[in-house]
Amino acid sequence: GSPVQLCLNGYNVTCLDNNVYSVFGTLGIYDCAETAGTVSGADTTNGGTFYVAANGALKLYGGVLTASSTAQNGGVLYIAGSGTAQIYDGLITGGSASGYGGNICNYGTLQIYGGRVENGSCANGGNICNRGKMTMDDGLVEAPAKGINLLITNGTNTTISGGTLQGSTTYNIRIWDS
Repeated sequence: GSPVQLCLNGYNVTCLDNNVYSVFGTLGIYDCAETAGTVSGADTTNGGTFYVAANGALKLYGGVLTASSTAQNGGVLYIAGSGTAQIYDGLITGGSASGYGGNICNYGTLQIYGGRVENGSCANGGNICNRGKMTMDDGLVEAPAKGINLLITNGTNTTISGGTLQGSTTYNIRIWDS
């Protein structure tokens, strides 16, 4: 099918009752307003707000993605194997996970070209846990003072050619074979 484009236009969209926005095709999220709108979810399994399925694609161009509950993996965003997420602008914040990736858990492809990922909470990858393929060309990934900013597991493919990883007094990058 055709890609779906969502302009938040400063509005807030909330998914309630242990549900998540599942992306099976291509979804682009924009925000045309001066004050950014927010997409928030409340799922407690994989992807507190967004679950990008195999062959699905999420493209973030603006707005705020956040979550209101603790997910198992990927407090805000979970990318399944052969799924793709591209972050060009906007903010992913406030996710919490009991397993991997406070904000983002990636088993597919994660490409960060800009924007911010911050304030994720998880013992195994406070902001991002990469278990797939990840590239970072620009943007800011900022962890709380005590936590892991980026956890790279099992020899996965990670390329960082630009942007900033900061904030953690524990690990900004940790490579771990689980």
